[in-house]
Amino acid sequence: MMQFHRYRSVWEHEELLGRLGRIRHVALDMDGTIYMGGSLFPWTGAFLSELRELGIGYSFLTNNPSKSIADYLHKLDTLGIKASRDEMYTTALATIDYLREHDVRVLSATENIDTFNENDDLIIGFKGLVNDFYARDGSRRVRTGYRQKQKEGLVTIPPFGYFKDKNTKKVVIVEEAAETVRLIFTAYVGGSGMKTIARTLNEQKRKTPALMQLELLNKSLPNTQDVILKKYLWDATMIARILRDESYVGTLICHKSERNKINKTCHL
Repeated sequence: MMQFHRYRSVWEHEELLGRLGRIRHVALDMDGTIYMGGSLFPWTGAFLSELRELGIGYSFLTNNPSKSIADYLHKLDTLGIKASRDEMYTTALATIDYLREHDVRVLSATENIDTFNENDDLIIGFKGLVNDFYARDGSRRVRTGYRQKQKEGLVTIPPFGYFKDKNTKKVVIVEEAAETVRLIFTAYVGGSGMKTIARTLNEQKRKTPALMQLELLNKSLPNTQDVILKKYLWDATMIARILRDESYVGTLICHKSERNKINKTCHL
Protein backbone atom coordinates (compact mmCIF):
# COMPACT_ATOMS: atom_id res chain seq x y z
CA MET A 1 0.00 0.00 0.00
CA MET A 2 1.16 3.55 -0.72
CA GLN A 3 2.67 5.23 2.34
CA PHE A 4 1.73 8.77 3.27
CA HIS A 5 4.37 10.25 5.54
CA ARG A 6 2.47 13.45 6.31
CA TYR A 7 -1.21 14.18 6.36
CA ARG A 8 -3.70 16.37 8.18
CA SER A 9 -6.98 15.09 9.58
CA VAL A 10 -9.57 15.99 12.19
CA TRP A 11 -9.47 12.34 13.34
CA GLU A 12 -6.80 10.46 15.23
CA HIS A 13 -4.62 8.04 13.28
CA GLU A 14 -6.51 4.83 14.20
CA GLU A 15 -9.92 6.39 13.63
CA LEU A 16 -8.78 7.75 10.28
CA LEU A 17 -7.57 4.32 9.14
CA GLY A 18 -10.86 2.82 10.27
CA ARG A 19 -12.87 5.32 8.24
CA LEU A 20 -10.66 4.85 5.20
CA GLY A 21 -11.08 1.09 5.51
CA ARG A 22 -14.84 1.42 5.15
CA ILE A 23 -14.61 3.17 1.78
CA ARG A 24 -16.10 1.00 -0.97
CA HIS A 25 -16.32 3.47 -3.85
CA VAL A 26 -14.57 6.70 -4.84
CA ALA A 27 -16.02 9.43 -7.08
CA LEU A 28 -13.25 11.18 -9.01
CA ASP A 29 -13.42 14.53 -10.75
CA MET A 30 -11.44 14.53 -13.99
CA ASP A 31 -9.64 17.65 -15.24
CA GLY A 32 -7.57 19.01 -12.38
CA THR A 33 -7.87 15.86 -10.27
CA ILE A 34 -6.59 12.90 -12.29
CA TYR A 35 -5.17 14.92 -15.18
CA MET A 36 -4.54 18.50 -16.16
CA GLY A 37 -5.39 19.43 -19.73
CA GLY A 38 -3.62 16.79 -21.81
CA SER A 39 -1.25 15.52 -19.12
CA LEU A 40 -1.89 12.73 -16.63
CA PHE A 41 -0.75 13.41 -13.08
CA PRO A 42 2.19 11.12 -12.13
CA TRP A 43 0.30 9.60 -9.17
CA THR A 44 -2.96 8.82 -10.99
CA GLY A 45 -1.99 5.41 -12.40
CA ALA A 46 -0.63 4.13 -9.09
CA PHE A 47 -3.66 5.45 -7.21
CA LEU A 48 -6.16 3.70 -9.50
CA SER A 49 -4.15 0.47 -9.36
CA GLU A 50 -4.17 0.64 -5.55
CA LEU A 51 -7.95 1.07 -5.53
CA ARG A 52 -8.40 -1.98 -7.73
CA GLU A 53 -6.11 -4.09 -5.53
CA LEU A 54 -8.09 -3.07 -2.44
CA GLY A 55 -11.37 -3.89 -4.14
CA ILE A 56 -12.53 -0.26 -4.06
CA GLY A 57 -14.60 0.86 -7.04
CA TYR A 58 -14.34 4.28 -8.65
CA SER A 59 -16.29 6.46 -11.06
CA PHE A 60 -15.28 9.46 -13.15
CA LEU A 61 -17.44 12.59 -12.81
CA THR A 62 -17.72 15.70 -14.95
CA ASN A 63 -19.96 18.76 -14.80
CA ASN A 64 -19.18 19.72 -18.39
CA PRO A 65 -21.81 18.24 -20.75
CA SER A 66 -20.30 19.76 -23.91
CA LYS A 67 -18.68 16.39 -24.67
CA SER A 68 -20.22 12.94 -24.85
CA ILE A 69 -19.31 9.94 -22.72
CA ALA A 70 -17.55 8.49 -25.76
CA ASP A 71 -15.41 11.65 -25.97
CA TYR A 72 -14.39 11.36 -22.32
CA LEU A 73 -13.64 7.65 -22.64
CA HIS A 74 -11.42 8.41 -25.63
CA LYS A 75 -9.68 11.16 -23.63
CA LEU A 76 -8.98 8.75 -20.76
CA ASP A 77 -7.79 6.08 -23.18
CA THR A 78 -5.27 8.46 -24.79
CA LEU A 79 -3.94 9.15 -21.28
CA GLY A 80 -3.54 5.43 -20.60
CA ILE A 81 -6.63 4.94 -18.41
CA LYS A 82 -8.99 2.14 -19.34
CA ALA A 83 -12.58 2.92 -18.36
CA SER A 84 -16.06 1.76 -19.30
CA ARG A 85 -19.31 3.65 -19.84
CA ASP A 86 -20.56 2.41 -16.47
CA GLU A 87 -17.66 4.18 -14.76
CA MET A 88 -18.65 7.57 -16.22
CA TYR A 89 -21.24 9.92 -14.72
CA THR A 90 -22.13 13.19 -16.45
CA THR A 91 -24.60 16.00 -15.83
CA ALA A 92 -26.83 14.54 -18.55
CA LEU A 93 -27.04 11.25 -16.65
CA ALA A 94 -27.63 13.15 -13.41
CA THR A 95 -30.51 15.03 -15.06
CA ILE A 96 -32.10 11.82 -16.26
CA ASP A 97 -31.75 10.21 -12.81
CA TYR A 98 -33.25 13.28 -11.14
CA LEU A 99 -36.25 13.27 -13.48
CA ARG A 100 -36.85 9.57 -12.88
CA GLU A 101 -36.54 9.88 -9.11
CA HIS A 102 -39.19 12.62 -9.12
CA ASP A 103 -41.45 10.73 -11.57
CA VAL A 104 -41.01 13.37 -14.25
CA ARG A 105 -41.33 11.99 -17.74
CA VAL A 106 -39.90 13.84 -20.73
CA LEU A 107 -41.38 12.98 -24.12
CA SER A 108 -40.35 14.38 -27.49
CA ALA A 109 -41.97 13.22 -30.71
CA THR A 110 -39.47 15.06 -32.91
CA GLU A 111 -36.42 13.72 -31.05
CA ASN A 112 -37.98 10.28 -30.33
CA ILE A 113 -37.21 10.60 -26.61
CA ASP A 114 -38.80 9.00 -23.58
CA THR A 115 -36.78 9.29 -20.38
CA PHE A 116 -38.69 6.37 -18.84
CA ASN A 117 -37.49 4.11 -21.62
CA GLU A 118 -34.21 2.31 -20.97
CA ASN A 119 -33.41 2.03 -24.67
CA ASP A 120 -29.91 3.43 -25.13
CA ASP A 121 -30.71 5.24 -28.37
CA LEU A 122 -33.44 7.28 -26.72
CA ILE A 123 -31.32 8.20 -23.73
CA ILE A 124 -28.44 9.16 -26.01
CA GLY A 125 -30.86 11.49 -27.79
CA PHE A 126 -31.79 13.14 -24.51
CA LYS A 127 -28.14 13.55 -23.64
CA GLY A 128 -27.72 15.26 -26.98
CA LEU A 129 -30.44 17.75 -26.05
CA VAL A 130 -28.64 18.55 -22.81
CA ASN A 131 -25.35 18.98 -24.68
CA ASP A 132 -27.00 21.24 -27.27
CA PHE A 133 -28.52 23.38 -24.53
CA TYR A 134 -25.11 23.78 -22.89
CA ALA A 135 -23.49 24.74 -26.20
CA ARG A 136 -26.26 27.23 -27.03
CA ASP A 137 -26.10 28.75 -23.56
CA GLY A 138 -22.35 29.25 -23.91
CA SER A 139 -22.85 30.82 -27.32
CA ARG A 140 -25.54 33.10 -25.88
CA ARG A 141 -23.17 34.32 -23.16
CA VAL A 142 -20.49 35.14 -25.75
CA ARG A 143 -22.99 37.08 -27.89
CA THR A 144 -24.21 38.98 -24.82
CA GLY A 145 -20.64 40.02 -24.05
CA TYR A 146 -20.11 41.27 -27.60
CA ARG A 147 -23.37 43.23 -27.58
CA GLN A 148 -22.49 44.92 -24.32
CA LYS A 149 -19.17 46.04 -25.78
CA GLN A 150 -21.00 47.30 -28.87
CA LYS A 151 -23.42 49.34 -26.74
CA GLU A 152 -20.47 50.94 -24.99
CA GLY A 153 -18.85 51.75 -28.34
CA LEU A 154 -15.90 49.44 -27.71
CA VAL A 155 -14.05 48.09 -30.73
CA THR A 156 -13.74 44.31 -30.62
CA ILE A 157 -11.77 43.72 -33.83
CA PRO A 158 -10.23 46.86 -35.38
CA PRO A 159 -10.00 47.10 -39.19
CA PHE A 160 -6.77 46.95 -41.16
CA GLY A 161 -4.68 50.02 -40.37
CA TYR A 162 -5.45 49.97 -36.66
CA PHE A 163 -4.16 47.99 -33.71
CA LYS A 164 -5.84 47.30 -30.36
CA ASP A 165 -3.46 47.15 -27.42
CA LYS A 166 -4.53 44.28 -25.15
CA ASN A 167 -3.10 46.00 -22.09
CA THR A 168 -4.58 49.48 -22.47
CA LYS A 169 -7.60 48.41 -24.61
CA LYS A 170 -6.91 51.46 -26.79
CA VAL A 171 -7.05 51.42 -30.58
CA VAL A 172 -4.08 53.11 -32.26
CA ILE A 173 -3.18 53.79 -35.88
CA VAL A 174 -0.52 51.61 -37.50
CA GLU A 175 0.96 54.14 -39.87
CA GLU A 176 2.47 51.64 -42.32
CA ALA A 177 -0.88 49.88 -42.79
CA ALA A 178 -2.80 53.18 -42.72
CA GLU A 179 -0.72 54.45 -45.63
CA THR A 180 -1.67 51.34 -47.60
CA VAL A 181 -5.36 51.97 -46.90
CA ARG A 182 -5.01 55.56 -48.12
CA LEU A 183 -3.34 54.37 -51.31
CA ILE A 184 -6.19 51.92 -51.94
CA PHE A 185 -8.92 54.55 -51.58
CA THR A 186 -6.96 57.16 -53.56
CA ALA A 187 -6.34 54.72 -56.44
CA TYR A 188 -9.98 53.58 -56.49
CA VAL A 189 -11.30 57.16 -56.53
CA GLY A 190 -8.82 57.86 -59.35
CA GLY A 191 -10.43 55.17 -61.50
CA SER A 192 -8.19 52.15 -60.91
CA GLY A 193 -9.81 48.73 -60.73
CA MET A 194 -9.40 46.39 -57.78
CA LYS A 195 -7.16 43.96 -59.68
CA THR A 196 -4.96 46.85 -60.78
CA ILE A 197 -4.71 48.15 -57.21
CA ALA A 198 -3.80 44.69 -55.91
CA ARG A 199 -1.09 44.32 -58.56
CA THR A 200 0.35 47.75 -57.67
CA LEU A 201 0.47 46.90 -53.96
CA ASN A 202 2.26 43.62 -54.69
CA GLU A 203 4.78 45.42 -56.91
CA GLN A 204 5.44 47.90 -54.08
CA LYS A 205 5.71 44.97 -51.65
CA ARG A 206 3.02 46.42 -49.41
CA LYS A 207 2.24 44.24 -46.41
CA THR A 208 -1.12 42.47 -46.45
CA PRO A 209 -3.48 42.29 -43.43
CA ALA A 210 -2.30 38.72 -42.82
CA LEU A 211 1.34 39.75 -42.74
CA MET A 212 0.61 42.70 -40.45
CA GLN A 213 -1.34 40.38 -38.16
CA LEU A 214 1.63 38.03 -38.03
CA GLU A 215 4.01 40.84 -37.10
CA LEU A 216 1.75 42.57 -34.55
CA LEU A 217 -0.01 39.60 -32.93
CA ASN A 218 2.23 36.70 -33.96
CA LYS A 219 -0.80 35.01 -35.54
CA SER A 220 -0.19 33.05 -38.73
CA LEU A 221 -2.59 31.68 -41.30
CA PRO A 222 -3.34 27.93 -41.61
CA ASN A 223 -0.69 26.21 -43.72
CA THR A 224 -3.01 24.91 -46.41
CA GLN A 225 -1.67 24.51 -49.95
CA ASP A 226 -3.80 27.37 -51.26
CA VAL A 227 -2.53 29.73 -48.57
CA ILE A 228 1.09 28.74 -49.17
CA LEU A 229 0.77 29.56 -52.88
CA LYS A 230 -0.84 32.96 -52.25
CA LYS A 231 0.72 33.80 -48.92
CA TYR A 232 0.91 37.53 -48.18
CA LEU A 233 -0.14 38.61 -51.69
CA TRP A 234 -2.86 41.16 -52.38
CA ASP A 235 -5.83 40.21 -54.54
CA ALA A 236 -9.05 41.89 -55.71
CA THR A 237 -11.13 40.32 -52.94
CA MET A 238 -8.95 41.85 -50.23
CA ILE A 239 -9.16 45.27 -51.90
CA ALA A 240 -12.95 45.01 -52.14
CA ARG A 241 -13.22 44.07 -48.47
CA ILE A 242 -11.34 47.21 -47.42
CA LEU A 243 -13.31 49.49 -49.78
CA ARG A 244 -16.62 48.18 -48.42
CA ASP A 245 -15.63 48.53 -44.77
CA GLU A 246 -17.72 51.48 -43.54
CA SER A 247 -15.60 51.89 -40.41
CA TYR A 248 -13.04 53.78 -42.54
CA VAL A 249 -15.53 56.64 -43.00
CA GLY A 250 -16.38 56.75 -39.30
CA THR A 251 -19.43 54.47 -39.24
CA LEU A 252 -19.63 51.91 -36.47
CA ILE A 253 -22.05 49.10 -37.34
CA CYS A 254 -22.80 46.60 -34.62
CA HIS A 255 -24.76 43.36 -34.81
CA LYS A 256 -25.47 43.81 -38.51
CA SER A 257 -26.05 40.09 -38.98
CA GLU A 258 -26.47 37.03 -36.80
CA ARG A 259 -25.71 33.51 -37.95
CA ASN A 260 -27.23 30.41 -36.37
CA LYS A 261 -24.87 27.53 -37.11
CA ILE A 262 -27.27 24.97 -35.66
CA ASN A 263 -30.23 25.88 -37.91
CA LYS A 264 -28.03 27.08 -40.77
CA THR A 265 -29.75 30.49 -40.92
CA CYS A 266 -28.52 34.06 -41.15
CA HIS A 267 -30.51 37.14 -40.06
CA LEU A 268 -29.60 40.62 -41.30
